[in-house]
Amino acid sequence: MAEQASVVLVHGLWMKGVVLGLQRLRIARRGFDARIFSYASMRDTLQENAARLSEFVSALPASKVHLVGHSMGGLVILDMLNRTTVDSRIGRIALLGTPCADCHASRRLALFRLGKKILGRSMPTEPLAWSAGKHEVGVISGTRSFGLGRVIRDVPQPNDGVIAVAETLLPGMRDQLSLSVSHSEMLISAEVAKQVCAFLQRGSFLH
Repeated sequence: MAEQASVVLVHGLWMKGVVLGLQRLRIARRGFDARIFSYASMRDTLQENAARLSEFVSALPASKVHLVGHSMGGLVILDMLNRTTVDSRIGRIALLGTPCADCHASRRLALFRLGKKILGRSMPTEPLAWSAGKHEVGVISGTRSFGLGRVIRDVPQPNDGVIAVAETLLPGMRDQLSLSVSHSEMLISAEVAKQVCAFLQRGSFLH
């Protein structure tokens, strides 16, 4: 019997790992050893959290480790892949509403002192030059505009209420899929879980 591949799920800003509990169960039902990496998204820097993720991945016994990041969790994954010695067991990566290219909402908040405190130390407030590099990365973008975008003006359309579709696009990505879900709905959507599993298994979404 083939050994299960591990899947590490990484949550976003202001959240804890428990928010990915439902998606972890759905992914596990499809034959993966699904695990959640929880980190201090407000207190620690992006680099510190990426280093801890690297340690978490290194401790897993699986021969293959896939990664799934929601929102800023995807940036933690990308930073780990760009800044540390990459574990050779890393497989495919699925990013859910991750602001790879830019984040209009965070730049708006960063203009205010309270906004900077709300963003914490991990969330970049300037565009960063991320790329998929040699990794197979699949991007899921939301198009249901419901959330922070109702408060922060001028979030580019289409968007998921927080992150614009254009902001999720990653140079060198293997595949991209837009779904009618909001930013927060990605945490509970059965369709998102199904599409994530499809990409991890075959390297493409179910278009």
